[in-house]
This record gives sequence, C-alpha cells and structure tokens, in this order.
Amino acid sequence: MILVISIVIGFISTPTLGEGVSTLTAKTLNNSANVRTVLFRDTDTCKVCWSKEDLNLLVARRLVQDLIPRKIPRDFPALYTYLKDVIETVKAKSNEKNLHTMLLATYDALGGYLHAIAIPILNEAFYAGNVDFTTTSNLHTLLGTMMAFLGTNGNGWAPPCDMRRIPTKVAALPIRMCKTVEACDAFVINNRSSSSSVGSDECEPGSSSGPSQESKIQIPFLDDNAYPSAIAVPLKEHPLFSLMSECAVNIVPKYYILAMRCLSSPSYSNKDIINFNRQLHRWIIATVVPHLHEIERWYPGFGSIMRVVETMNQRGLASTEIIKIDTKESNRSVCIDLPPSSVCSWSFNVVPWLIIAAIVLIALIIAICCVRCCINCIRSRRSNEADAKGAYCQDHFTNTLVNLYCGIKGRQPPFEGGETSQGRSRRGFGSSAPSYEGESSDDYETE
Repeated sequence: MILVISIVIGFISTPTLGEGVSTLTAKTLNNSANVRTVLFRDTDTCKVCWSKEDLNLLVARRLVQDLIPRKIPRDFPALYTYLKDVIETVKAKSNEKNLHTMLLATYDALGGYLHAIAIPILNEAFYAGNVDFTTTSNLHTLLGTMMAFLGTNGNGWAPPCDMRRIPTKVAALPIRMCKTVEACDAFVINNRSSSSSVGSDECEPGSSSGPSQESKIQIPFLDDNAYPSAIAVPLKEHPLFSLMSECAVNIVPKYYILAMRCLSSPSYSNKDIINFNRQLHRWIIATVVPHLHEIERWYPGFGSIMRVVETMNQRGLASTEIIKIDTKESNRSVCIDLPPSSVCSWSFNVVPWLIIAAIVLIALIIAICCVRCCINCIRSRRSNEADAKGAYCQDHFTNTLVNLYCGIKGRQPPFEGGETSQGRSRRGFGSSAPSYEGESSDDYETE
C-alpha cells in the first residue's frame, strides 16, 4: 500500500507523466473492480487540451485504482482499519502541493468501492445481525466524509451491487419457549376482540382482504411507511424509538423474543402464537424489507430484523400468503373504516388537480384571445397606414402631373407673326403656375 502511494506521488510530482503509466495500470485495471469515477465525465474523452492539474489528477486516479480491495468484504472492522490507514498514509506522504490531488483520487476510488460494493453488503450483514452498530456507523460516516469532500451524491459511481448474487448467512434467534408470565408485564396487551384498532389485520399493508382475528400483542408500526424515522412498539416503559438512534438497535428481535415468551404462557393458545407470527411476518415483508436495500440511508432500528424472519421460517410460523410490498407513498394518516360508497379519497386527490387544470385552460384561452386581438389590431393599423400612404402618393402624383402640364403650356412658343417671346408673359393661358427665375426668351426656339 505504501509503495503504491509513493509511486503515485512520485508520478504526479514529475514533469513527464506519460512514461511508465501503461505498465502499472494494465495490471491495475485487470485485477480491481471498476467502480467508475465522479471526477470526470464521459464527454472528457473528447477533450483535446488537458491542463497539467487535470492530467495529474487523471494519472493519480488510474494509479490509486490498485488500492481498491479485490475480494468481497467479510471482515468489516478490518476493512475500516485498512481504509483509515490508506487515508492517513496519503496525508502523511503528500506535500502541500499535491495533497488535494491525492485526496481527490483516493476518495474517488475508495468512495466508489464503498458505495458500489462495501456498503450494500454491510447493510445486509447489519440487518442480518452479523455486524455491530459501531462498525456500520464508522463506515457510513467515512463514506459521507468522502462524498462531502468530492461534492457528489454518488451518481457518477457504479450502481450498488446485486445482493441476490451475494448470499448472506442469517442465524435464527435463540428463543427459549419457557412459560414466563413476567414477560407479558412488559406489553400493552390487547384484550379486545374487534379488529378495528391500529394493530388490526385490515390496517396492515399486505394483509389478506378478509377479516382475521386480531393478535393479542399488537404489531409494531412506523410513523411513515415511505420515509420512516420512528417505530412504535407496544411496550409499557418505552413505546417509541427513533430508527436512527443507537438505542433502537435490535429492538424488533427483543420485542419478538418477549412476545413469544409471553404467548407461551397458559393464558394463550397455539392459535394465538400462529396468528401473531403471521401478522408480524406480513408487516416485516411488506413494510420493512423495502427499506433494507437503501444506500442513502441505513436504519439502526432494523438491526437483526432478518433473524426474526429466519426464525419464523425455520419454525414454520411464517405467513404463506402472497404479500404485496408497499411502494414509496406517504403514510401520514390514520386507518379509518369508511363505507364502500365513500368518495372522500377521490375528492381529496383528484378534485384539486381538476380545478388547477380548469384554471390553466381558462387562462390559456384568455391568453390566446388577447394575442389574436393584438394581431388583428396591428394588422388593421398597418392596413390604414398603407391606405393613407397610397392616397397621399396618388394625390401627389396627380398634382405633379398637373403642375408639370401647366408649366409646359406656359412655355409654349409664340404664334407666328405675333409678339416676340420677350413681350409675352411666361405664364400659361389661364394658368397660375409661377414663372421660373433665371430663364430668358432665348431659351425657346421659334419656327
């Protein structure tokens, strides 16, 4: 690791950058994962001129590719230690001139690896109960620091790996089915037989359409199924937990173990145990599982939750019905029974959009009418100006012809045997055309 970092720093510190790069990067690109980059774009391949800083960054990014781990991460504490050592070594070996370039290249390579490979596997292991909270929090914090330094949201990196090709081992919970009456004292027990409360089957997404018996112990629920931030469990001492807090780690497995011990008492039957497990299984699959594959957020409150599902599967208590998984829709409402003919949901969802569409349509029609009126006014004004101009030109042309004709008549030659041109007036017969100054009788020739 130190050798690779020293080589990279040596390369970007020398004026000649092209020598020896292909020999080192050929092995690098063949043996490490291609996590892509957020430092460059696809259009940069068409660039003709590169600055020295960009060329240094490009070479450094290609060389630190060799620092990316080549195996699927399993030991996450060791992975975190390795990443921290790489960053500390880069900071120690770099000088002030090339430190920023080295950190950009290092964070781009290691951040892409965390975003595309390590974090999806880490989240899966955390929800399966194989990784502790501290290690998971440290790696998520490290990725957030890298993304903040690079100023990116990770869109340029490779997408998260497909976890269906990377199986994760999940262990069942060690539940001792002893008859512990004291375990029921921690719960708010539901003694009603109706199914209209919050924990009823009709209010749970993914449940069957027909009514079913309500569980004696209420099922947990989230504050918002689309973007959850808190979880409520029917515990007397602490019923509400933040999903982002360390205090909520493993809250669902603890709740499940206490519930199973409570239901194993003589006060409840096997039917109550089966009903509770099936409703809890439907809630986990329909509401919780869609959030377990998110990269931008991780939920400590869902820690080890897959162990609950694995316990149900091994004991044959899981629901066998087809469960509809929730989509990303807000759930900030209370489950209320409405008559079949109710149209409240339609009126609240569609009517505002219809009103907005009608207003926009009316405004568009008014705008079109105003534009047409303006166009007609402009055309009418231009037509009037053209008519006025034509009339003026015609009158001016007529007056010009008349003046020209009268002037010519005033300049006609004298009659034979009559007066000379000097004794005659230059005005025409009956014409009011003015005489021309500077003209003499010599200007006219007589026959």
